[in-house]
Amino acid sequence: MKIGIVGIGTVGSSIAFALLQRKDIKEILVYDIDEKLLEGEVTDLNHASYILTTNKKINKVYKLSQLKDCKRVIITAGLPRKYGQTMDDIYEQNKKIIKEITKQIGTGHLLITNPVERLAEEFNHKPIGGLLDRIRSITDERDGDYIIKHKGHTNWGVTAEVLRSI
Repeated sequence: MKIGIVGIGTVGSSIAFALLQRKDIKEILVYDIDEKLLEGEVTDLNHASYILTTNKKINKVYKLSQLKDCKRVIITAGLPRKYGQTMDDIYEQNKKIIKEITKQIGTGHLLITNPVERLAEEFNHKPIGGLLDRIRSITDERDGDYIIKHKGHTNWGVTAEVLRSI
């Protein structure tokens, strides 16, 4: 199976690393608007692939249209929420980003960009994060804002949810 990832920041790179360990994934294509970040993360992830002896190649793509033949595309692109920000604070900026991505690769992809429920509904993508929200409410009631306050970002819970969704 070929998987595409749009956005290779903290969440996108965490997902790419986790996908390296899936036997059913044969190739991972990655796109990011920041070509310097893209080059660094893809090189780093390919080194990890060799160490893990997965024989998988993570390839950079420079056009979103190159992701059209992927079985699944995971969209993580957008501005992350910072401590103290609400989802409304980042909605307009992320709406522009997701609108442009959707225009180029179509609908029905896995979306992680916040505010995920609102953007997924607006652009006809599958939201990822609902299970994580339910787990947080059942376990310790510490939400993403708590994690952002302590480490600056969240990534592992949503990475696990993506693995369950593919």
